[in-house]
Amino acid sequence: MLTPKERDNLAYLQVKMSEIETVLHRLYRRFEILLKQLECTAALLGEERFEQPEVARLMTLNRRLAELEHHLRGQALEPRLRAKLADPTNRMYDYEIDAEIAYVLREDDEEAVEDDDNILTRRDEMLKDMAETCILADGMDHRESGRTDMAQLDAEPHCWLFHDLYDHSYGFSKPSVPLRDCLRIGKVWLDVVIRQQYCLDIATGEWRQPLTEEKEERGSESTSAYSARLAPLAFREPPAFCRAGPHHQADGSVDRNGFCGREPHPLGHADPLGNQHRRGVAGTVLGLGGEP
Repeated sequence: MLTPKERDNLAYLQVKMSEIETVLHRLYRRFEILLKQLECTAALLGEERFEQPEVARLMTLNRRLAELEHHLRGQALEPRLRAKLADPTNRMYDYEIDAEIAYVLREDDEEAVEDDDNILTRRDEMLKDMAETCILADGMDHRESGRTDMAQLDAEPHCWLFHDLYDHSYGFSKPSVPLRDCLRIGKVWLDVVIRQQYCLDIATGEWRQPLTEEKEERGSESTSAYSARLAPLAFREPPAFCRAGPHHQADGSVDRNGFCGREPHPLGHADPLGNQHRRGVAGTVLGLGGEP
């Protein structure tokens, strides 16, 4: 009989093989389309340019994703879950809140297939402890400086989801989407998943809780003090430090992931080498025409 670990590994392998099969099928369809395009179109040299209507559509996508970020910020799901976690009579051990985001092709796209999800890419965002850690609707401008294909899209700040869409890749099923292909997105499908976690001890019949385990480990902290520590937190603005990268450090090196370290001014600020950092967009599943 397989051990639990072996069964988990086999199940994981099965899921990954299914994902690879799906990706290969899509790549094959994409390859066929590219071949047809190459047969009738000469390769274009030089920097790709977008027509003005295309720039407007990309900026619409950016604004719709900013709206989605603020929609997620406004869900106020955590206070109720924190209250349950702080209640010693409640059996809940812990909780997680995740947003699963799928970017779906337009129905008239040449690669769209009837009776298929037609998902171009996916993203996952963790929403637990949103007030302290979540990057969504953080008030920062996430435009990439130094990219030649960004020049036409410099009219307004970029929200995190838009930046994440064109700039970051997370494997086969969650690739980055080039700006040209961002024009093919017709809808954004959003699943907000709440997982309430429970743990039953077979030997004792006890429902394990962080409160119980904390008391066993620490022995000194009272139930009331621990409950107060888990009570719902008031919303706090995200840390007021610019994290729109890349950042030029004082020694001339480039940090593409870390913080600039400067408190952002409403009109922007400069990093140690004088590079300007701009901030701020004001921001449901949305269609890009604006309909929820």
